[in-house]
Amino acid sequence: MCILFPCQQMMLEDVKKVRAKIPNIFMPLMAPHMQRVEGAISPGITMLNWNSLNIPAYISNVYSRLREVDLLVKQVNDIRDARIDAVLREISETVFCDLPKDDPWTIDEFIAKTQVTFSVVSIPGRLLAVCFFS
Repeated sequence: MCILFPCQQMMLEDVKKVRAKIPNIFMPLMAPHMQRVEGAISPGITMLNWNSLNIPAYISNVYSRLREVDLLVKQVNDIRDARIDAVLREISETVFCDLPKDDPWTIDEFIAKTQVTFSVVSIPGRLLAVCFFS
């Protein structure tokens, strides 16, 4: 069994590591979960001392909550990477129309060339738009 103060130092380091994995954009969404972790830590700061009998239960509770938050952070980051960033990357690489290289096109030329080249714009597995020019 470890002494309370060194265990608290390790826990706080682990909390910092989990917090560092959270992207800034998701901080407001993760705040309630981090508050639960901080709520689990607070008894060790205010009520427990070196000879308390509740130290193992306290440490177990903190790490249980911290594991839940860490798993949630991993899932959120995976969703962002696989479903949001990947789709945005594909969209940014999609060419919606050809542009003239040298001389400008008239509106009619632009419409004709765009209509022939891209009547359906899609990313594999995802239909983005159906373009109709008249």
